[in-house]
Amino acid sequence: MVKRTMKTYIFRVELEQDEDGRWNASVPTLRGCYTWGNTQEEALLYIQDAVKCCVEDMVAQGEPINF
Repeated sequence: MVKRTMKTYIFRVELEQDEDGRWNASVPTLRGCYTWGNTQEEALLYIQDAVKCCVEDMVAQGEPINF
C-alpha cells in the first residue's frame, strides 16, 4: 500500500464585477485559472473547483508545483 500525503495551499483570489453584473474570479498564480458567477459567493464556490482542476492538470503534465 502506498501512503500519500496531501499538502494544503492557500491561493489569493481576485474578484471583479463586470458591467453585466457577473462576478469574475481568478487566481493569478495559476495561469488560466478563472471562472465567473452571478454572485460573489457563486464565483468563489466555482473558483475552488477551477483551482482543483488546474492543480490536477499540472500534476498530470508533470509540471512542478512550487507555491
